[in-house]
Amino acid sequence: MCSAWNAQTGALSDFNAEWIRALLRDAIHNVLYVQANSLAVNGLAHGAAYDPGFPVYKIILIAAWVLVGIGIVVGGFFVYRTIPWTEDRWYGRKRITKKGWIIIGCVAAAIVAAIVIAFCVLILPELTKALVM
Repeated sequence: MCSAWNAQTGALSDFNAEWIRALLRDAIHNVLYVQANSLAVNGLAHGAAYDPGFPVYKIILIAAWVLVGIGIVVGGFFVYRTIPWTEDRWYGRKRITKKGWIIIGCVAAAIVAAIVIAFCVLILPELTKALVM
């Protein structure tokens, strides 16, 4: 059997031998069998398109970012709550003018609008695609 194998070049010298053809056929059969099984495990059939769906790790990352945002807001509330506001300090503070409140409201509205637009453009289509599957 080993007479057809050239150890120096690593090549077979006789492809027409029956035993070489049988070994090559078995090797190709095994490769194709593994490929067909891996496609079957992935849910693919002949002519079907592969759609991996929305990755679970992205859903976990979105949830983590939401929790971080909520944590920042709650933490800010607790920090603000611990500031000692005595009556003298409260009445002696610098007041925000009406123009200042308008500017703060516009900035807050712009931030909320940017977050809503980013959510609708970037995240919502992926979530709907993930929920449909």
